[in-house]
Amino acid sequence: MPFQQGNQFGHGRPKGSPNKYSQEIKDSVEALIQAYQPDFDTVLTQLQETNPGKFAEIWLRLLEYSIPKQRAVESTVDFSEGTIEKITVEVKTKPQE
Repeated sequence: MPFQQGNQFGHGRPKGSPNKYSQEIKDSVEALIQAYQPDFDTVLTQLQETNPGKFAEIWLRLLEYSIPKQRAVESTVDFSEGTIEKITVEVKTKPQE
């Protein structure tokens, strides 16, 4: 049941403030990562040599935590009034060194 308009009691967590439980989980995971980092590096190196396919799968999954996922964005443009006169796309190549 949603709050009734004018409710003074349910302010909740301020917008943008961190969730304490989520931060505790993140801190615990970070501690585990730090503790097992040397072993994990060794295992990944061995996996890369023995099973490259599985290594690539794990590597891609790990990248999801360091590179933000891209989302589809829907955009609607109304061209009926002719507001856009010209669109120019310029592609530049990086000079080779």
